[in-house]
Amino acid sequence: MLVDDHVMVRGGLRMLIESRAGWQVVAEAGTGREAMALAGSQRPDIVLLDLALDQENGVELIAPLLEAAAGAKVIVLTGLRDPSVHQEAVSRGALGVVMKDRASEVLLKAIVLPRGGFVSSHNCCQSPS
Repeated sequence: MLVDDHVMVRGGLRMLIESRAGWQVVAEAGTGREAMALAGSQRPDIVLLDLALDQENGVELIAPLLEAAAGAKVIVLTGLRDPSVHQEAVSRGALGVVMKDRASEVLLKAIVLPRGGFVSSHNCCQSPS
């Protein structure tokens, strides 16, 4: 499931993800309210969540999304460069953080990482190798 307030970003992410054999985007949301409704009804395996959702704080959505979509993993995909916000996202249950300016391969690798793996361009949230 893609959660980003920019339609073009969601469209590009959908194309990237669905270019992989067997991968499918089950839902897209532009707001936290939409994300919560879709997480409960669609039960995604993975939620790609932007932290800056227009008037909403994506960090505050992490725990409720994990509850609504039991068994899902949340990966933060953001342009925010504040390592303390990244740490807060991980402490609330996000698997890790991928910066939007990273290569698409970084995001694809984050999606297939086993639980407990972290990705971040700031190394704030990396699990030991």
